[in-house]
This record gives sequence, structure tokens and C-alpha cells, in this order.
Amino acid sequence: MRSSPLIRVNRAPVLALWAAVVAERLGHAPATALSLAALRAGIAPPCPGRPPAAVLLGAAARLVPQPGGPPLADRGDGVGVPTGPAEAYLHRAFGPRRGEVRAAMEALAARQDPARLEASALALFAAFAPEPVDPPARGLLDLGRIGRADCGG
Repeated sequence: MRSSPLIRVNRAPVLALWAAVVAERLGHAPATALSLAALRAGIAPPCPGRPPAAVLLGAAARLVPQPGGPPLADRGDGVGVPTGPAEAYLHRAFGPRRGEVRAAMEALAARQDPARLEASALALFAAFAPEPVDPPARGLLDLGRIGRADCGG
């Protein structure tokens, strides 16, 4: 049985997964990318008592080296953003459909010029972000819209 191209999901996990895909396309290891994505999408808290800073996904990303593993996003105080909570969050949000959503996002990212991808990432997200159905809760993410999104490579 073929699954529906529509998925009921909040915008935040869609943004987080997209940010992780973009960060990987820009050369980061999967754990680093997920850490950056969690901070970028607001699902990982920044350093207590400090306003959140802009989170860059490319080479200028602020990272904290980790013993025995890839660097993680700096939450603003030299502490890396762990990936476990973000991984669980994405699992809850997408369930068994996460792989097909990620594949559609990876195909979109692969069509983009890496030199311009970070700058166009939010415009691309806006082109496929879930349409609100029952605001402020879940919307409908259309996998076809991910496939059709483009910013000119």
C-alpha cells in the first residue's frame, strides 16, 4: 500500500530536519548537523540567561569539540547541544515517515548550489513548510511540494 504524500506534523520538526539536511549537505557530520539543527529550529535551548544567537549551518557555524566524537553546536557558553533529545523529538514528530521526508529533503538539497544553500535554506523551507490545518498545532506537509521547491540551484 502506497502512503499518502501528506503528513500531519508541526512546522518546528520539519524545520529541524531540513536544517540537519542542509548542514550535512554543507559538509557537517550527521551528529554535528543534528546539533546545529536543534539549535536553529529552537528545539534545543540556548545558554540560560543569554538571548539566542543566529545559528549558522555552514563553515561559520559555532561548534564545540567533543572528546571521541564530532563537534556539536555551541549553545552560547561553550557547551555542545546534545543530539539525543533532537533525535527523539524527530522520531516522535515523523514516526515511520521520517525516512521518506528526509529523502525528499536530501533530493532538494542535492539540487542546490552548496555555495548558496545556507542563504536560501529558509526560502526553500517556506516553499514546502506544512500548511496550517489546525493552528497553532499541526499542519499538512506535502512531500510533492518538497520535490517541487527550488531556488534556482
